[in-house]
Amino acid sequence: MTSDSTGKKIAKVNDRNVTVLKSDDSTLYLSRDIAALLDRCERYKFDKMLYVVDNSQTDHFVAVFDIVSKLNKSAAECSKHIKFGRIKGMSTRSGNVIFLNDILYLSMI
Repeated sequence: MTSDSTGKKIAKVNDRNVTVLKSDDSTLYLSRDIAALLDRCERYKFDKMLYVVDNSQTDHFVAVFDIVSKLNKSAAECSKHIKFGRIKGMSTRSGNVIFLNDILYLSMI
């Protein structure tokens, strides 16, 4: 990881610069996901970690796994992004969410 002229911490992922920490060292989703993956790997000693997340997050998980592979190759190798389509109208930021438990419950009725 290197710093750019503004002080942001950046990593090179597939020939593009990705910001890992802001210039004031505050975190981003990327830095928190990297830390979470490394922590979970250490804590749970998993054989496989699956991230079942919207297809639009593909670039994000490419960056997560690429950076983690430089820090802990085995953690990255056993992690995978399972892509699925977007649920129309669903947005966690606006509070419009449907929980998996609710979907499973409704499918059983």
